[in-house]
Amino acid sequence: MLTFSAVLCGCQEWDRILMFGEHEIDWLKKHGSFSNGLPSKDTLRRFFMALDPSSFEKCFRNWIDSLRDPSTLEVIALDGKTIRGAKNSSAPQSIIRFAIKKFV
Repeated sequence: MLTFSAVLCGCQEWDRILMFGEHEIDWLKKHGSFSNGLPSKDTLRRFFMALDPSSFEKCFRNWIDSLRDPSTLEVIALDGKTIRGAKNSSAPQSIIRFAIKKFV
């Protein structure tokens, strides 16, 4: 939850992700266990280096699908600012292009 939320908020480096975590620790604790505090940037790096991208994508898609009603064509928006037209056209485009209507 830490990395996912931080990246959605624009953090692109381990230090920034941890800064986000420190600032949002109370919110993060509502959605996951952080009883041992935040992981170190080295731990985050090792974890993501060990992930298989194809397996991660499959799990991520399954998780997103579990958030929506399968009987509808509901779109789940992850990047509401882009969808509302508030994006900076000179900034790099977000990798995540679909939209989330509800999230956690």
